[in-house]
Amino acid sequence: MQQKSSRIAVIDIGTNTCILLIAELVDGKLTRVHEAFDTPRLGENLQSKGEISKEAITRTSKTLKSYATLARKYNSDRIFAFGTYSLRAASNSMKVADELSDKIDSQVEIISGEMEARYSYYGATYDLPQSDDYAVLDVGGGSTEFGFLFDDLFYYKSLNMGSVTLKDKYFKEGKYPKAKLEEASAMVNNEFMRINFLNLHNKKLVGVAGTPTSYYALFHKMKKFEEKLIHKKSMEVHEISGMLNTLIKKDLLQIRSMGDYMSGRADIIIPGGLILIEFMKYFGFEDIMISTKGLRYGVFLYLINR
Repeated sequence: MQQKSSRIAVIDIGTNTCILLIAELVDGKLTRVHEAFDTPRLGENLQSKGEISKEAITRTSKTLKSYATLARKYNSDRIFAFGTYSLRAASNSMKVADELSDKIDSQVEIISGEMEARYSYYGATYDLPQSDDYAVLDVGGGSTEFGFLFDDLFYYKSLNMGSVTLKDKYFKEGKYPKAKLEEASAMVNNEFMRINFLNLHNKKLVGVAGTPTSYYALFHKMKKFEEKLIHKKSMEVHEISGMLNTLIKKDLLQIRSMGDYMSGRADIIIPGGLILIEFMKYFGFEDIMISTKGLRYGVFLYLINR
């Protein structure tokens, strides 16, 4: 007879995306019941305005209402919702968190950069071979997290740059002239200089979130996002770089037409790819394993085991 644990609805409220995971443990194994994905872009224009806009709150509230309905439909025992960079950085974060909490009848927590890196690491690696030594990179909309284990201690860094914030700062008009690309690359590398003391030798790089998964799907000409064909697969840095160069030559409509998963991501896929490639080059990684799991899975595992 199967042994089931509490069924939890985890809601990840990111700068660009909002993702729902409903899961439970069955015989000690994480079992996904339902997942949903939307791009309300809570952090739109946060870089310039310093606060979350009413329009972004309205979009995110609509998404959260639908997720609360799904949580009830799938008989979730509880809802746990959390915000990342946008709710950490915005001047009106507490007010927004309270307003969003009302939509799901559960308090939205604001997690730190350290917790985001830690949950991303464990969520990305829980179903990978435990014989390997991993480093996990999470290129988010507002921030980029990086974490790994060394002598059973967790090391991490949370950098305040992501695909949305880079786009808002350098590519607001949706164009990618060489000078702007070089300027953005220089800024990204300056951020990496802050963590160049990290010893990453013999680590296997794992990438989570929409940037690496989308690049893999685009490179393999997938019209629809096929998780089973992406999870645990690898890409070489030159393949990602070639895909980036292809995207730079296209307009937004052309990028959107490349796959249905480009909806809500077409205008940030180039900035996200720039961060990913520069990280791999800076730290000498020739390839990266793609994980479709990550942050929300790590949060679920934390909640179910505490």
